[in-house]
Amino acid sequence: MLLFVSLVLLSITPTHALSYSLTTSDNVPITSDFIINATASINDNVISLSRTTSIESNNYKCDTIYIIPAEGVSATYLLNELTEYAQRQSSNARGSISVEECDPSISVKCRLCTYFTRVSSQYGIASKVTSVSGGYRIIDRSVSVIGQSLIYGSTGKSSSTGLMKTQNASATPTTSSWSYTAPTGWHYIVETATHNIGSSCEFTLKRAGSTWSFTMYSIVSQG
Repeated sequence: MLLFVSLVLLSITPTHALSYSLTTSDNVPITSDFIINATASINDNVISLSRTTSIESNNYKCDTIYIIPAEGVSATYLLNELTEYAQRQSSNARGSISVEECDPSISVKCRLCTYFTRVSSQYGIASKVTSVSGGYRIIDRSVSVIGQSLIYGSTGKSSSTGLMKTQNASATPTTSSWSYTAPTGWHYIVETATHNIGSSCEFTLKRAGSTWSFTMYSIVSQG
């Protein structure tokens, strides 16, 4: 049995979210560890953070926080800031950043998710991409997806060498649902003022004789 418990937070900032003693409706504390280990997603500029835990044999509970950014604040920016704020209070974590968006014509709904691990290093908090997944769902059947161009990886200071490192991979998926695993030898990249960790995917759409492109971004951390 799966029990769902939700809490809605309105117009918060990263600092506010963790400075209050927040709990779900059944008194589960919303701590830095909750935020770091939850599965994050963004839909229509609303952030959701969900974590499922076992409460007894064959019984599970899913706690979900919905975060509505203040007016003019990007959900992607707020989630990135909130995660980094929480991470400073934790030594290591793994998680994912999932984004769902429609193209400007609202003909296709696309999804992109970046999975990552984050550790504490001698240079500070560092992360690396472990895998990516994504795809699309056709809304307007007069439109087709004729191309997908995926890039994922990171650029910044290596936590192993202290030197600048660029490690990227690319792919051109041909199906409506896909996933790719990053090379295991990739370095952790320090989350300093000059870094970029995440993925992007350009979707090319076609209707009759017209084509257009739409790019999505799933950012773990950047600066």
